[in-house]
Amino acid sequence: MKTGHAFGLKTDSGVEALVHIGIDTVQLGGEGFVSKVAKGDVVKKGDVLCQVDLAKVQAAGYDPTTVLVVTNTNAFADVSATASGPIAAGADAAVVTL
Repeated sequence: MKTGHAFGLKTDSGVEALVHIGIDTVQLGGEGFVSKVAKGDVVKKGDVLCQVDLAKVQAAGYDPTTVLVVTNTNAFADVSATASGPIAAGADAAVVTL
């Protein structure tokens, strides 16, 4: 998204995921978000995709919860979250069984 609050990822194995930073943060029009990648970039685990000013998001009254959705779950045997709540940088958020 041009506003930087959400982006899609597609893995080499075909997993398609949507990452949405914050609830209703599209209303910020990109304020507080700086994209670090562009459409078509190849990324790997650990790459910074976006910088977010969480204080700005919260000061504007928005929940900073980030949502990860695998949008093509029916193409896989199983998709499971590894945890609920905060996840450390670099940790796996989900496991997809092909």
